[in-house]
Amino acid sequence: MAAGDADLMVTVGDGGRGFTREDEQAAREAHHVGLDLLRRRVGEVGGQLNIESRPGRGTRVIARLPIHGVAS
Repeated sequence: MAAGDADLMVTVGDGGRGFTREDEQAAREAHHVGLDLLRRRVGEVGGQLNIESRPGRGTRVIARLPIHGVAS
């Protein structure tokens, strides 16, 4: 986790099995909505989400969330 003047960056990763774009599409078609829901929630607050995954190499999810309007 890292905070800048304008945003908060949260990174979560693992060394698991990873997945391909085709795997992600198959999960969506099977009504597994976890990543889509995460994308939607991050987008609702004006953030950006990046998901990096490779089979056999794990997955890393990076969310950049704006912190404007947050009480200090």
